Amino acid sequence: MPRKKREEAHVMPEIHRMVVIGDSLSDPGNMKARRLADAIEVPGTGLDRAGTGRFADGNVWADFVAGARVTEALDHIRADHPDFKANIDAFADSFNRQLTARGHVIQCEGMELARNYAEGGATAARYNLFWSAAEEVFEEIEELPHTVRRFVVEHSAGNVWSKIKNKFWDVIENIKDFFSTAASIGAQGIVKNIRDERRQFIADEKKAKSTRDYKDKTLVVEWSGANDLVTVNLEIVDEPEDVRRAVDARIKNLSRLYYQGYRNVILVNMPDLSLTPEYAGDGLMPGGVMTKEQYRAKLSGVVTAFNGRLREKFDAFKKKHKNFKGEIFDAHAHFGQIYQAPQDYGFVADRKAECLVDDGDFAPVCEVSPPNPKGYMFWNPVHPASQLHEILAGEFIIFAKAQGFSFDASKAALMKLIKAKVIRRDYLADQQQHAQSSAAVLQQLTLAAQQANQAAERLEAVAARLENLPAADRGVRTSAAGAVTDTQGTLFAVVPQIQPDAANAAAAIEEHEEGGAAPGGPGVAAAVV
Repeated sequence: MPRKKREEAHVMPEIHRMVVIGDSLSDPGNMKARRLADAIEVPGTGLDRAGTGRFADGNVWADFVAGARVTEALDHIRADHPDFKANIDAFADSFNRQLTARGHVIQCEGMELARNYAEGGATAARYNLFWSAAEEVFEEIEELPHTVRRFVVEHSAGNVWSKIKNKFWDVIENIKDFFSTAASIGAQGIVKNIRDERRQFIADEKKAKSTRDYKDKTLVVEWSGANDLVTVNLEIVDEPEDVRRAVDARIKNLSRLYYQGYRNVILVNMPDLSLTPEYAGDGLMPGGVMTKEQYRAKLSGVVTAFNGRLREKFDAFKKKHKNFKGEIFDAHAHFGQIYQAPQDYGFVADRKAECLVDDGDFAPVCEVSPPNPKGYMFWNPVHPASQLHEILAGEFIIFAKAQGFSFDASKAALMKLIKAKVIRRDYLADQQQHAQSSAAVLQQLTLAAQQANQAAERLEAVAARLENLPAADRGVRTSAAGAVTDTQGTLFAVVPQIQPDAANAAAAIEEHEEGGAAPGGPGVAAAVV
């Protein structure tokens, strides 16, 4: 490949798959699925009000992005294959209806569009009193490239154990902080962190034996940190150390992905959490220490500090790794613009401090089953409504394209699926036509058989009458009997031929009515995009 083309290929990565890591803002139903599987009750999540299993009244941003990838790919196929447009249009609606989330996979009729490991409650950093300091060090060694890992294990044991000792004392020093966080989290293991999600993703990739090319066509999107700021702690964090821990955990996660071979990564920064209905209105916050206005100002400042450090650390990482391609999607700015002018985005201005459902703690600000769900920015006190997710998804796609990512689904895979659908449609049409023809043949054969039987019966009657003729008419009788015998022989030869033809026609009709197997069925055109 000429140098210029190689550079263009690097500038425009062809993305066939998106992987999402994060918390409830991106959860496609993972927390609800795990809660049901493990019989874990997590009060206050509002999931019992979510029919889709998401923390929203419908799809979240990642679902909309996955669906848009198919839509855009179909548009490109229409432009590239105008003679095939009618076939594409015939199946476009079915593609939009068939977007499903199974396990961690978001797919469309067998095509993998994205993997979403995000789970409600997930934190960026780890908050667990009982994890070993050595565990993290060994994890760091384990996730290094093979050659580097071997060198560390064989030649740097002293430094490794020194690091273990230092981390152990760090844990002891901060143990009082861990106790305060454990009280608000509850039993550890109910919520995850992005390290857990990343490790699950990497484990799945190893099972699938992902190739270098496959990784180059993967875009990882990571969005976390909100739970570190307002959920883990009994009160809102305000210490620089708390912000540092959460941000550094995200950068560390980015580094782990990079060294595993994933070079296309977008991080999403923190929207202004102080604008959610939970903190709307006046009066005192629970505990009576601060007014809501004071709390909003403090929380907004913490979010600003978080985003500032995230930008600083991300830029440093990007500068250090020249072949890394990624950026920070500014959800803070987009969310702020929508909040300041909600009517421009289809929301009702006086509903931006309200939400669709009440989880029991915020009855004054959240309606229950409002008659008109349109126009609400929030689904519950802290989570956006699906309408807002869709807008953010549109902005994200524009942003991703601006970074040089070719963001539509694989046109080759979609063409393969469409062609398989066309083959199946044409096959079923042929089967229907064959069944109709067979029905006509069966009707004709049945009539012929009936007529042959009737003729045979008449000939038998004629033969009986001939037997009664006088002896003087013996010559006539002999001649007529010969004709009868010949005719009967012909009929007896025809009827056996009619019977199998009739049986075949009947079988063809029965197969069509039962929906017999056709080419291009499930699995034939399945592809990874």
